[in-house]
Amino acid sequence: MVKAIYIRMPRCGSTSLVSFCQTKKVKYFGGWDMGLWCREIGWRRNSGLFRSSKSTSKFLYKCVLNHVGEKAYKENFTFSSVRNPYSRAVSMYKHPSWKSVKTFKQFCGSIKKNLYPSEAAEWHTSSLTEHLVDKDTLKVDFVIKLENFQQDFNMVCDKIGIPHTKLPHKNRSNHKPYTQYYDDETRQIVSEKYARDIEYFGYEFGA
Repeated sequence: MVKAIYIRMPRCGSTSLVSFCQTKKVKYFGGWDMGLWCREIGWRRNSGLFRSSKSTSKFLYKCVLNHVGEKAYKENFTFSSVRNPYSRAVSMYKHPSWKSVKTFKQFCGSIKKNLYPSEAAEWHTSSLTEHLVDKDTLKVDFVIKLENFQQDFNMVCDKIGIPHTKLPHKNRSNHKPYTQYYDDETRQIVSEKYARDIEYFGYEFGA
């Protein structure tokens, strides 16, 4: 088995990366309703956070670390994936867990007020930094940016010692360019909601 762990963040190309992990027998862990994590570890709903039975941490990386052990976590090459929050918000809105919301403006109003139609919808709107960054320190070895998907993934292949593999683009969203969903109000909401993600990973609107 390849000595690597993929920490799966929603709406960040994770379906394609999990497909790769399954083929190469790379360990992967996700969150609410995301497959192996729930079956293998058994997250429980508790006070608004999804927590492992072995952890009281809100950080997904920390739950994985507690599950596999600190030694194994350090010995494996850990990686995750991120995405421009403005684009990711449109992908969240298009996810089936938000099907009760009819417009993107309504979606933005809901996340501003922390009103979610389901636990799955809440999980899909998690910020990236809240699960991957602790005290301004990135807690995985590498992040793949969806905007440089294949190029960054090739770097992961180099790190874990396998030939470059062309990633399939699974679960592709069919919608117009994300910038066309926004007006001044919705852009402000998303800017505030995901301010730390935008700053930490160096994103901007329209890029």
